Amino acid sequence: MLPSIEMVVWVAAGGRGTLVGAVLGAIGVNWLQSWLTTSYPDLWLIVLGGLFMGVVLFFPAGAVGGLRRLGGLLRRSRPGARAMTAPLGQASLGPSRAGGSDTTA
Repeated sequence: MLPSIEMVVWVAAGGRGTLVGAVLGAIGVNWLQSWLTTSYPDLWLIVLGGLFMGVVLFFPAGAVGGLRRLGGLLRRSRPGARAMTAPLGQASLGPSRAGGSDTTA
């Protein structure tokens, strides 16, 4: 297999858009490759293809995105927990700037 294709699988498995995801994907996929090629050398390419398809179909944000999503679900499930960030599209401006002008009438 071409090294460039393996790098795409590393990033897809770890999580696109973050350096941490790419590093975790590289470590995880290379560990899996080392283990599978010593134990089951004929299955490595099949597992790699299945891993890539599974990540693209079921976990498009990769492992890091899945962990972020799980953390968000856990935070919401705790009673009395408040979100630390504003919803998408809403900035947390003070009351004087919320109307769009610097002057208050």
